[in-house]
Amino acid sequence: MKTTIIKKPGHPLLHLILGVAGGLSLIILLILLFVSGRISAPLVHQQGASRWAGDGTLDFEQVSVFQSIAQSLDPSVIESAGQSVDNKLNEAGIPEANYLICYGGETSVAISSESGGSSAEAYLVGGDFFQLHGFRFLYGTGFQPEDVMQDRIVLDELAAWQLFSSNDCVGLPVSIEQDTYYVAGVVERETDDCTAEVYGESPRVYLSYKQWNQDAILSDGETTPVTFCEAVLPEPVDDFALSTFAEAIHVDEDSVRNNTERFDLAPLWENLQSLHLQGVLSNAVVYPYWESAAILAANQRSILLIPMLIFLILPVGWAIYAVIWAWRLIKAGGYGVYMIADRVNEHHKTNRYLKVMAERRREKERMIQFEDNDEEEPVSVAGIIDDDVDAGGL
Repeated sequence: MKTTIIKKPGHPLLHLILGVAGGLSLIILLILLFVSGRISAPLVHQQGASRWAGDGTLDFEQVSVFQSIAQSLDPSVIESAGQSVDNKLNEAGIPEANYLICYGGETSVAISSESGGSSAEAYLVGGDFFQLHGFRFLYGTGFQPEDVMQDRIVLDELAAWQLFSSNDCVGLPVSIEQDTYYVAGVVERETDDCTAEVYGESPRVYLSYKQWNQDAILSDGETTPVTFCEAVLPEPVDDFALSTFAEAIHVDEDSVRNNTERFDLAPLWENLQSLHLQGVLSNAVVYPYWESAAILAANQRSILLIPMLIFLILPVGWAIYAVIWAWRLIKAGGYGVYMIADRVNEHHKTNRYLKVMAERRREKERMIQFEDNDEEEPVSVAGIIDDDVDAGGL
């Protein structure tokens, strides 16, 4: 019968050092994971799918496409994209599923009120823009595509203060190029690190795309280019939302971004591999600030993968060592269990022996001290200790 021999592990001090190093590596790895998660957690504009899904059983994903001015999207195609999406939902057996689609472009405007004036970055938006995005309204609300009057404007808090010296200005008029708009709401400026880095110092306002371009639309003239389109769509199977969105607005699937999965491990690893090219290649796309903040967050999280992999080595090594050791014990059967029990007993006996010897030394030191002082010899407990050792065995 073949006997499996389990070798004793290496030097215990080396094991102790490696164990402590592995524990510290695991702690640092968990800290890095927490820090990485906190980088993207405040980016509310990337969380449209989770907000729209709520507590429902159907999964949703947020997808988006961003184009240059030269390759701008066709707003009429986006407006009619709902029919294509409905057909896909019917084919998938979920005809009652709701979804969101929005679009927009960006320009600069001069805006004024009775109290003051300012230049501002204006987002001209349409569709379900305020439902998809996670703006925190300090006052009022956003405008919707079904509103009868589209002459409303949403200000960020900096624009509100420059125009009215207050955030409480809902319903008040402002003028842009001789046109009058009425404040529908005031949104808070996000203060997370990534957004603060890209937001800039200019105030920002949000206007209806159709209202802004109504004259050009009626006269078949030149409208403001649509440079972004975003959607929250059901995801009954993998890549359903992405492919449905690309087909509905007539773009290539490779140009569509999956906002919901962009901070998963695989996309972050792919981003890390191409990170060195981001400062060299340019596609002339001017991203809205929320997308720029998401790109910055993805870059930071991708870079953190490097120290994570380094600090993962020791914990993984210990896990592999434990699996191999456990397998050898299982393979050895009862002999392996006996070896472990024998080592535990040997360790216990060694500790008892060291304790007894230390007690003997202390007893001898007391005896010598009393003899030097000519004092009466104390009662020795060495015999009792010896009896205990003999009885217990070493």
